[in-house]
Amino acid sequence: MPVDDTATQYLVMLKKADPDIFVRWVEGGEIAQHVLWLRDNVKVERQGRFLVTGDSEDLLVTLATSAGVRSEVCQWCVGFLQNPKPMETNAAMRNLIMVRDGSLLVNAKAIYEGWNFYLPNDKNPPKTSQISKALAGLSKPERKHIRQGQRVIAYREIDLKFVVAWGETTGYATEEDIILRIVELDQAA
Repeated sequence: MPVDDTATQYLVMLKKADPDIFVRWVEGGEIAQHVLWLRDNVKVERQGRFLVTGDSEDLLVTLATSAGVRSEVCQWCVGFLQNPKPMETNAAMRNLIMVRDGSLLVNAKAIYEGWNFYLPNDKNPPKTSQISKALAGLSKPERKHIRQGQRVIAYREIDLKFVVAWGETTGYATEEDIILRIVELDQAA
């Protein structure tokens, strides 16, 4: 069975650190016995990308928002909810993000163009394609197309569970803070 170098390095380190355990594991056959036990007792069904899957949606949401562009997009969205003025007062961007009917609707251009409003220490925003992909992963499946003057703008409806998970994990905002701001901005619209 092919394995990466990490397993080999661990066994080399174990041999130096605790030779008795190493001998028992490798030469005594405990690793092989464990593999046979797994074969006989654990039913594994491949589901998608992962060999072993879990039931915890909370864990999946936390993993999806804990790093990378999705995390930054969540931070940007929470920043907007806490202080929408920079976007609202910018004529070119005010229609690219909105709260309507209890939903946060975002166009990727809003995040790209308004990156420095809410992430001022990160001067280089991700590429638009990266932002779009992150938005797709944080949103409900269908885009919403809304006429704004002469144009129709495609929005992503953010699934708030991701923004809430990011806010609570980082301590940046609570679920109550986020929901309250959604309600306030919805009523002000």
